[in-house]
Amino acid sequence: MWPLNCPLITSKVFYSMQQAEIHPEAAAVAAIAPHHPPLPMLIRDRPLDWFALIEFQLTIRKITKPVDKFSAIVNSLPTDVQANLADIFRKINELPDPFQTVKDRLCHAFVRSPFDLCNEIIHHPPLGSDKPSALFEKMILFLPEDEPQGHLFKTHFLNRLPATIRQHLLHQKFDTIREMANFADTIFDMDKANHISAASKPFQPRSPSPRRKTNRSPSPHRRRGQTPRRNDAPDHSDLCYFHQKFGTQANNCTHPCKFNPKN
Repeated sequence: MWPLNCPLITSKVFYSMQQAEIHPEAAAVAAIAPHHPPLPMLIRDRPLDWFALIEFQLTIRKITKPVDKFSAIVNSLPTDVQANLADIFRKINELPDPFQTVKDRLCHAFVRSPFDLCNEIIHHPPLGSDKPSALFEKMILFLPEDEPQGHLFKTHFLNRLPATIRQHLLHQKFDTIREMANFADTIFDMDKANHISAASKPFQPRSPSPRRKTNRSPSPHRRRGQTPRRNDAPDHSDLCYFHQKFGTQANNCTHPCKFNPKN
């Protein structure tokens, strides 16, 4: 047993510490493992899917014993997840199936509820620069297990596509939503090619048309009514508004006003 305050263990170190006392055939497994690419990193949002992929790859690599499977996945776990598994590292020799213990721990910690998954679908961002099939693959990851790809999921997927693509899909019949998404890729590529073709055309501005010269003299009917020049008009600046407007017929007066009715 190693000290409790030892640093996080890599798969190679852990493997070398266990091979002599637990598994005599560990050397053969170690000789097989380097010929395979590293295992994928933990998918926090989909731990069940990740473990299904991991177990398939471990079977291909002929790694079947629980402690060997546990050793193989250690490097595929982020450091913060490894830290949360410290108690399993300490009692590794006492566990009948350390791999299943880690699987149960991570699935309990990271498996999301159907409510959270459905919320991810409802609030998923629109298409953006991805193809419709890529959007479908992202959204389908959040569909709860055993939940059918029904009309609600199809509607949420269609609502995230541009209106020009959605209109074509609504008038077609598809066996599956994935088939519909693949067909939407064709429309997406055609629209993208049309935009690129339109953008590549050189811009040719129109030549300004020559202005027509007219020798018409301005019509006298369009002239404004003639008014006396300002310097010829009588000065009424000392009168109020009412007497300036109505003169002797004004019924009101505001001060200051120098109106003289005798004038």
